[in-house]
Amino acid sequence: MGLRARIVLFVLATVLIAHVGWGLFFSTREARLLRLDAEHQGQDVLRALAAPCSVPLATRQVEELDSILASFALEEHWGLLDLIEVAILDAEGVVVAHSDPRIFGTVAEGGFAAHAVRSPVPEVDEIQTAQGPGLQLSFPIVSGLRWGTATAVLSLSRVDARVRELRTAMIVFGVLRASVLAAVLYALLAVLALRPLDELSAAVRRLSEGDLNARAPTSPRSDEIAVLTAGFNEMADTIQRHTRELEGEVASRTQDLQDANEELERLARTDGLTGLANHRSMQERLAEEVARANRYELPLSVLMIDVDHFKIYNDTNGHPQGDTVLARIAAILRERLRGSDLAARYGGEEFAVILPSTDAAAATIVANKLVAAVREQPFMGEASQPSGQVTISVGGAELVLSSETPAQLLVRADMHLYEAKAAGRDRLVFGGTLS
Repeated sequence: MGLRARIVLFVLATVLIAHVGWGLFFSTREARLLRLDAEHQGQDVLRALAAPCSVPLATRQVEELDSILASFALEEHWGLLDLIEVAILDAEGVVVAHSDPRIFGTVAEGGFAAHAVRSPVPEVDEIQTAQGPGLQLSFPIVSGLRWGTATAVLSLSRVDARVRELRTAMIVFGVLRASVLAAVLYALLAVLALRPLDELSAAVRRLSEGDLNARAPTSPRSDEIAVLTAGFNEMADTIQRHTRELEGEVASRTQDLQDANEELERLARTDGLTGLANHRSMQERLAEEVARANRYELPLSVLMIDVDHFKIYNDTNGHPQGDTVLARIAAILRERLRGSDLAARYGGEEFAVILPSTDAAAATIVANKLVAAVREQPFMGEASQPSGQVTISVGGAELVLSSETPAQLLVRADMHLYEAKAAGRDRLVFGGTLS
């Protein structure tokens, strides 16, 4: 074996050991970071899951909890984590919603879940699942009081697979880089290799600067420089292909993430049963409309709507049929309001309507049409109602003072709603006047 060959082998071995060692160190560090990111991502999703659960958990609205749980059981929320199960426990540790309906109603006794119910802070624990390593996580559901706990069991199989891919890639990259460096050093020992070496170096430099079309001129010779040139060009082809594939994948994932975020935003602002704006969305819109009405001196009216004797209807016909009534009334509101108006589910069987650029006279006409439309709409089982029909009562108020807050405007409309109910229901009271 010649001296130059021994030098090349020595350099190759040294660089290879250094790069593989660095790759193993880097991949080990990245593995720890991926595990930590997985825990954080799991806790972030549980935090997002816990946020909308406090009210339905406090009011024992199991269907709404199931709907919330189903929306968070989608794979797109969990990234590299594979969801095995997710559950919502009440304050006593009873399962009130679960990705496996058979678990509903069971009580957490012992183990992680029982500890999580008592813990005031999020908990995480590494476990072994049927799919391999996994995580158990919990997050308290708190809104003033502790209403319960969200828990999840996640598989880390894809995280571990990514770690193995990263470790393999780092080792392969280290081997390739060490081979290129050793070959370059060998070529420097040969005078006749200077020109092709310069051309190869130029191509490497262009590629490293982002020119994916950079290639080294090929040679009819079969020496080491020619082999190195062909290998580089093949590697550049692979990098270019993988880069384009990765760019396409990133663009696709970015669009998927944007679509998911838009859908989450829509869900956060929409009532799941009726499809109307929810309470939070209505409050935000009302504040905007009050500010706009004061700025441009425009009229603004608000209606508060309540389904008459709705408890009697629910008790007689069942809650599912009651939900159907609420959904149909919401459809009536959408059909008879302008595109600039906003109808919202205020809570329970109560709705709110914001009528921008609408004074008391015009709002009275709109409200009376809504009362009549609901009265004329046939509903299954309405004969059991005290009036023999499903009806609504409406209270309305117009913004009259620039100093009046959105909350005060709602209070006035709500006060007139109670006047309408006290006056016999199935009617409107606007500004204290029966019509």
